Amino acid sequence: MKKIALLFLILISMFCCFLGCNNADAEEITEEEGTIYTSRDIYIGSYECGYREEYEKIRYGTVIIETEEQLIFAEDCFSLGGSLQNLKENYSLEEYNYVLSYDETSSGIYDLEADRLKITEDRIYFMMSDDSVYADDGPQPQIMGGFFFEAAVPKEYFSGCNFVNAIYPNADDVTLYKEYAVNISYDLADESLYDVYGSNQYIIRSEEEYEAFLSMAEGIEFHERMSLRDYDIEFNEVGLLVVFFTRDEPYIFCRTEDVQINGNTITLQYELEQENPGNKTDVNTCQIQVRVPKEFLTEEEYEGWIIPQ
Repeated sequence: MKKIALLFLILISMFCCFLGCNNADAEEITEEEGTIYTSRDIYIGSYECGYREEYEKIRYGTVIIETEEQLIFAEDCFSLGGSLQNLKENYSLEEYNYVLSYDETSSGIYDLEADRLKITEDRIYFMMSDDSVYADDGPQPQIMGGFFFEAAVPKEYFSGCNFVNAIYPNADDVTLYKEYAVNISYDLADESLYDVYGSNQYIIRSEEEYEAFLSMAEGIEFHERMSLRDYDIEFNEVGLLVVFFTRDEPYIFCRTEDVQINGNTITLQYELEQENPGNKTDVNTCQIQVRVPKEFLTEEEYEGWIIPQ
């Protein structure tokens, strides 16, 4: 009986060890906060691509391409034609989704390699290998570089997923176009500038309208090195949306939401937030200027927006 009991205990111990090993293997792949895929599960690759100004829209982001329409848009709008060649030739979009990312770095210091792709309930991102090299703390070289990461993931791995941190190429999303830009200029002049333009919303689509807009501020004294005029505007490509606001503390900043365009309605929402305590100053006028691709501004008039004459 003792031998039988001892044998039973040995068998139980072996069984527990077996379960423990299986769980340990699973933890290498799955963690509490998400699932990690390696080259055993997906295709994943990295290469140094240098500084790429044309990738600015996707810098430090994660792009997901699931359809041919998204692929065509990404190649054109994000200038990804050459970078996608390997995925297009070897992984069909009928079976795989493409995942892409571009990290801008200092040149000659970093050496990055993505060897894992992590997926949580609502987020996705590349993870760097243990032997990736990062810069030490301190001054960095002014010469910029960059690394490109790519993955081809079986479509079933994304079933039911919608990643809030991902960029999904969409020709109807105005914010994804390279012409789209939001610029906020603080403390251009005193309150007299706001008295001229007020809380109105201005839409400008031609050089003539822009000159009319600028002429409204004739006689206003701007702060040193400040001006309303922007010399870097191509009105054959973009239109401007302009709104003014005021602040009387140095640590009040403006946070904007993405512009929404629907029919003859344009929505530009913003909020002023105080980041740190600050002493009161004189009231200063600030400006939000949004560049929008001209093809999105096709209506003759937009409700609530003024065309300078």
